[in-house]
Amino acid sequence: MLQPRFVSAVFQEVHAMGLNTTIDTTGQGTKHGNWDVVLPHTDLVLFCIKHMDPLKYESLTGLKQKGALRFADELAERKIPFYLRYVYIPGYTDAPKDIDRLVEWSKKQPTFQGIELLPYHVLGKNKWEVMHIPYPLDGVQTPPHETVSKVIKLFNDNEIPVICAN
Repeated sequence: MLQPRFVSAVFQEVHAMGLNTTIDTTGQGTKHGNWDVVLPHTDLVLFCIKHMDPLKYESLTGLKQKGALRFADELAERKIPFYLRYVYIPGYTDAPKDIDRLVEWSKKQPTFQGIELLPYHVLGKNKWEVMHIPYPLDGVQTPPHETVSKVIKLFNDNEIPVICAN
């Protein structure tokens, strides 16, 4: 988070109006730099966990996974509810063992509310082309509806609420 003090001030004003606050984050940041400032004024978190495998997480993001996992611990400690956002990318985040790890980890999180499954799509690819930047997921296709439906069923079978615009 680039401007935690600003976000904190806005959230305090929003609370004064009787409204709720939500952040959408990857959970990367520091306790004393960001989260101690923002989380006291946060009602809900949309937490985009990139991958449950530490090596694959680092490959996708360039960051260590433990920062995101520490953030989840912080949410539990502060009793802040969260929804996981998981981008389902064929060849990257779709291995059955990785989905199983996500299910098992989620079930252990005391403030976990459910998952938003986001099947990969190519709608933003043109932005990369306009900027003349090679698209890192070139050749990756949108997962078939049937495949995504099986993942949704897996979450449902594990009593995990799932939201998906499939």
